[in-house]
Formats: sequence, C-alpha cells, structure tokens
Amino acid sequence: MPPGLEADGDVVLLQTDDPGALATEIDNRTAGILIAPVRTKSGFEIVPGGQLARLRETADEYGLVLAYDESACGFGRSGMLWAHEWTGVTPDVMVALHRPANAPPLAALVVTQRLARGAPGHPPLVDRSTLVSGRAFMDMLAAPGFLERVQNRGWRLEDRLTELFYKRRGAFTALSGIGLLQGLACPGEAEPMRAMLAERGLLTRAMGSFVGLFPPLTIEEGEIDAAVSIIDAVCARETQ
Repeated sequence: MPPGLEADGDVVLLQTDDPGALATEIDNRTAGILIAPVRTKSGFEIVPGGQLARLRETADEYGLVLAYDESACGFGRSGMLWAHEWTGVTPDVMVALHRPANAPPLAALVVTQRLARGAPGHPPLVDRSTLVSGRAFMDMLAAPGFLERVQNRGWRLEDRLTELFYKRRGAFTALSGIGLLQGLACPGEAEPMRAMLAERGLLTRAMGSFVGLFPPLTIEEGEIDAAVSIIDAVCARETQ
C-alpha cells in the first residue's frame, strides 16, 4: 500500500482475499478498490489473475474504481510494461514508480479515458530534468525487443535461482517472484544473509525472511550468473 494510506481513516485495509469479505465492507462511501498485483512487503506474492478478475467483477457490479499499485512491479520489471498485463485484467486507475540510481524518480498516474474526461485539461508542471530522464527511460522501454530481452533475463534469473534453491535446500525455504523481481526465503530473518552478500559485492534487500533481488532491467546474463554464484558461495561457507 502506498505510504500514508495505512493511517488514513477513510481507507479499510482488508487482511483477506475473500471476495465475500470485500463485499461486506462496501457501502455508499466506498469509492474504489486498491490492490498491488505483486505484493512486496515480505517476499514477492503474485496475486492470481482469477482474483484480480473477481475484483474487476465486484468493482463493475458496485460502480467502483479498480486501482492497481504497480510501484514495485511496473515499468517493465515483470517482463511486461505493467505486471497486470500477464493477467489480462485491466484497472481503471494505476500508479507506478521508478527510482533510477542517478536521476530523479519517475512516477506515473494512469487512468482510463472514461475517468480522464473529468480530469484537468493540463497536467501539473514538473521539473524539466525529470521530464527529460523520464522520456529517455520510456523510449528505452518502448525500443523494439527491449521488453522481450527483459523477459528472457527474468526467466534466466528464475531458472538459476531455482537450481540454487534445490542445491542448497537447507539455506532457503521458498523461492518466489516474477521477472526481475525475485526472492529467496531464509529459515529466519534475511538481514544476516543480506549483510554477507553485501560483503561480497552483491546488493540485495532484506524483506522479513526474504532476500530480495532487484537487478536493473539492463542486466546481462553473465551478471545474473555471477550474482547467483555469490549466493551459492555464501551458502557453501555457512554450511562448512
């Protein structure tokens, strides 16, 4: 959930995916449904397409807006421009965020034509450097074959991590993710593993019990192999 909304008194945070529980929370004050197609609070939880389809049906039945938060999984990280494209279930509103290493962050609010009819005629002004870097980034994503290449790199990363998972069964308890968003679950907290990987030059993120890998979209196959080799070496050292 985007920062700030959890403390908003007008937002009801459901701890269940049961459509029936959702229906009981809908009243005349309900404006819409917000969900992240890929949840990253602790590891990577991919919301099934069937569940998104049921939410789409519920939103249509009650006249609500269906909104996706693709802050973590949008802008090509899943192998598609937007992660929900893998499911074919289209939202009414979508928010996305990209944080480049050496440029201002790029945020996007995307709405359907139906909702855009009531929007202001001119977008708010933003910093020129943000516009320039954002345009260059979007041009890269739209280049012929770029997202196909990202998909192939994502599959390679998943394949190599799957091999590692079965090779080092005692080191990890689960593997989850999509595209270039992958995570390995440790038996306990992931911070010690993250620190050991950082000592060897591999930057990851501790997400509860998951070690999260967020490689750049431009990663090469050799860099993927090198990263997995570092994880393997750390696991081997810990089991000696």
